[in-house]
Amino acid sequence: MNAPLPLAGLHIVVVEDDAHVALDVQTGLRWAGAAAVDVAVTARQVQQRLALPPGPDIVLIDFYIGGDQFGLDVARWLRRQPTLQHTLRILHTSADLGMIRQQSPDDQLFHAVISKPVPLHSLIEQLTRVLQQR
Repeated sequence: MNAPLPLAGLHIVVVEDDAHVALDVQTGLRWAGAAAVDVAVTARQVQQRLALPPGPDIVLIDFYIGGDQFGLDVARWLRRQPTLQHTLRILHTSADLGMIRQQSPDDQLFHAVISKPVPLHSLIEQLTRVLQQR
């Protein structure tokens, strides 16, 4: 009997402006069983996508998302949305974590932080741990 896929049935939105990273992460999350993996490049795309129900289980957010947009802004917006309170906000970044802490309004903005680069199997393991802790 096969073991269940670690992300089976989940809906995940990946906020990432690097097309190669976004494609790799999207492919890996689908391989791990995610039912849907949407990619957004800008804060506006995230807001448009999340305006329609159902909300995702996880939003995996890069710190730098192009131009003058930042993942912190996306996470703040997500946190203010009443219909997205169940959605896990996970920072997935190579940015300096000390700088991110200084810019974050509090330690509740993200449910978890995953540093890049990270092999896909490790990313999936870390996401699974976060889900198990909820």
